Amino acid sequence: LGQEWRSFGQTVFVRPLAGAWQQVLTPAAESLNTQWQTDVVSDWNRAFGGRYPFQDTDSEASLTLLAKYLNT
Repeated sequence: LGQEWRSFGQTVFVRPLAGAWQQVLTPAAESLNTQWQTDVVSDWNRAFGGRYPFQDTDSEASLTLLAKYLNT
């Protein structure tokens, strides 16, 4: 559009689309984070929480179980 129309283009096209994208992206990211916490993090913490090498303890994490998490 040229330099003289740049501000107009930003105001009419770019900013509204960027705002709309944020309105979609934010709840989607929150939903994915919630699902990740529920499906992955809670299982990981049950399997490895409080186990060496993730914590300084004598109870070691199972290498077989760790391989399962890393390969899937």
